[in-house]
Amino acid sequence: MKEAKSFDISKQTVWDAYVRVKQALSIHKDLNERMRACKLELHPEKTKIAYCKDANRRASYDTVSFDFLWYTFRPRMSRNQQGQYFVNFLLLSVEKRC
Repeated sequence: MKEAKSFDISKQTVWDAYVRVKQALSIHKDLNERMRACKLELHPEKTKIAYCKDANRRASYDTVSFDFLWYTFRPRMSRNQQGQYFVNFLLLSVEKRC
């Protein structure tokens, strides 16, 4: 039987994540109100809050990528100047066609 991996999450880390989610939801609400004032609306199925996961942001969320103007933004492997690989949030340079 496999032993469960344990890890420590500080109260500060949990609080910071809570604050970031709350800020994102507040911005989404404000943006929706602004669009309505301009007689526009956000598409409820297409407008999502995406977690820009990279080497410093390692949490797991449902949405970690998004499409914008025919490009896909998502976590990708990158290499720094020292030749070390890490995860970075970048766009896919090849256009996506509908």
